[in-house]
Amino acid sequence: VPGQKSLSIISARHTASVLTGTRHHNNKDAWIIVRNHTNGNIYLSYLVNSAGIDTTPVVSPSLIILPDSAYLSLNTIKISPDGTKLICLADTMAEYCSFNTLTGIITPLFRIKCVTSQVFWYDDAEFSIDNKYLYISEGGGSTFVPTKLFQFDATKTDSAGFKQSQILISSLYFIWGQQFAGLQRGPDYKIYSSDRFDKDSISVINNPSIQGIACNYQKNAICLVTNNMAWLGFPQFLQKYYVYIHHSALLCSQNSVNFTSSIWPPADSIHWDFGDPASGASNFSRLPNPSHIYSNVGTYIVELFVRHIDKRTDTTWQTITILSSPTVTLGPDRIICSGNSTTFDAGACSGCTYLW
Repeated sequence: VPGQKSLSIISARHTASVLTGTRHHNNKDAWIIVRNHTNGNIYLSYLVNSAGIDTTPVVSPSLIILPDSAYLSLNTIKISPDGTKLICLADTMAEYCSFNTLTGIITPLFRIKCVTSQVFWYDDAEFSIDNKYLYISEGGGSTFVPTKLFQFDATKTDSAGFKQSQILISSLYFIWGQQFAGLQRGPDYKIYSSDRFDKDSISVINNPSIQGIACNYQKNAICLVTNNMAWLGFPQFLQKYYVYIHHSALLCSQNSVNFTSSIWPPADSIHWDFGDPASGASNFSRLPNPSHIYSNVGTYIVELFVRHIDKRTDTTWQTITILSSPTVTLGPDRIICSGNSTTFDAGACSGCTYLW
């Protein structure tokens, strides 16, 4: 927008190089949040709307006292997908806060120190898409002390419960070019890590919403194109809008597959395409929670198109695989005497569960 670029914000002249943003409560405007490192230990929340940026910030206190030179050790600010929690990493300290998307006020809840005393700093953090877990990485260290990636329970609002929820996900010995650095949630809800800067690959947490090592951290998961190197992190972006597809677990032919969705902001209208053109008109639905029967086994791409109440549109897809329905037989009827035993065999079935 003309006149809204390269603005000098005098009230932010002493902010460090950490910055994040999230949607306002109205899901139309936005908040930009920064952290001062001089003239008081404070957060500044700037409202951005159709009129531009409001240069008078909402001021909130911080529990971490920083010297004037501490801007070098401020590493990240991240906000949870629902906009209610904020994490700020400053050197060996992490500050956990609540955030009010209506007022822009940040309320510190507690602070914690680095889990491993030999490392130099907390490096980066990221929330799972369902706001349940927070991942924090450690940076620095030495060749004899590994840097680490931890998972915490993001629902805990007290320091004791938060620290007790800590689970070690992975560790790396500090070698030049190998440490946990940038963490960023992608549009596929996985969390990516550039834990090998100046290397030709990045790592990934495949299932960030699952507790413990089952979150499936995979080192060197993605090889970058030749001569492209990963460095210290990823760009942040507003991630408040979302459209997710959920479905029932029973994916067998001739069975009804039930679909639901998670949408924010609320939908004005939705359109489902079940990826099954052979079903004719039944391939489409405008219901919020539709069902569909797939007559044939195979892989289908389900599409959900959404128009939000603010007239923004989103489209999401999910691939599902329909399996053959199991055939169960227990053999002929039988008669046995009391006190004797018999064995029933339902037959092997890949991916099946049994209830007798």
